[in-house]
Amino acid sequence: MTREEEVRQLESLRECAEDIGLGAEFLESAGEQNRPALTLRMPEDEDGAANEIVCSFLPLEEDKVKFTNYLQLYMEIPGEIDDEMMPSLLVFMHQLNQIFAVGQCFFRFEDMDGSKAVASRVGVRYTLASPVGQDVDEGCFCESVLLLNDAFDFLKYVLDAVKDPQKSKELIQQLQEMLVDTLRESLPR
Repeated sequence: MTREEEVRQLESLRECAEDIGLGAEFLESAGEQNRPALTLRMPEDEDGAANEIVCSFLPLEEDKVKFTNYLQLYMEIPGEIDDEMMPSLLVFMHQLNQIFAVGQCFFRFEDMDGSKAVASRVGVRYTLASPVGQDVDEGCFCESVLLLNDAFDFLKYVLDAVKDPQKSKELIQQLQEMLVDTLRESLPR
């Protein structure tokens, strides 16, 4: 996909996002690779906080990917993760990744002291595929953005819960019940 095609599609998706009431800004160059990107600002929650989604096409080599373009939707929760949170958070993230309709939770690692990678943040990403030569479907894009935002909100709730052992225990039970229900509903009858 050429840069011009990426720009054209991201501009079209910006208009689509604005049509459903999201704040949207097109960035000609973003990130380490200076790729075009689209940032979406979700509606504010009751606390006045608004999530932000960064959308950009993955720069995959044409000899490896010939039939599909991939648009990545990425969100990251601000704030550091401490070592005490990690065990519970790993369990929660594993279960959440089985429940979410779209998106996957992950840790972003950083080399803090040169000798080991340290998980510094939690993020959610989803990659929307579209055939080469076709634009990203706007309906699929908007619906995926809204579902990803819901997943992100739930992940923020989970991050808050892991700080309290009792809350954490209750939440793990709820997630296990949700997972079992999801599995039951997906089985053929």
